[in-house]
Amino acid sequence: MSYSEIYLPKSDLDEYHVNREFYQPIDALDIKKTNQTWIAILRCDSKYGVKTRFYKWKKSRYDVKWKVDYARMDIDGWNMEHVQKFLEKYKN
Repeated sequence: MSYSEIYLPKSDLDEYHVNREFYQPIDALDIKKTNQTWIAILRCDSKYGVKTRFYKWKKSRYDVKWKVDYARMDIDGWNMEHVQKFLEKYKN
């Protein structure tokens, strides 16, 4: 199975609210998206090279626009093997 055959949910890349002076999304994975919370992993081209970044946006029920929460960071140094093992530990 190739990567192109795997469905990874994502919004239109133009919808991601990132600082476009520094980051240009080239791919994304929406982890959670509700009316008030949006969490995603973005692959971005940047002034610093290609980066994988974690973002969280919030919107109160009175807001029209998404606002970046405090969660916005590079995750290239994260040990994804450990993350996967942790998730599998609690998988039902």
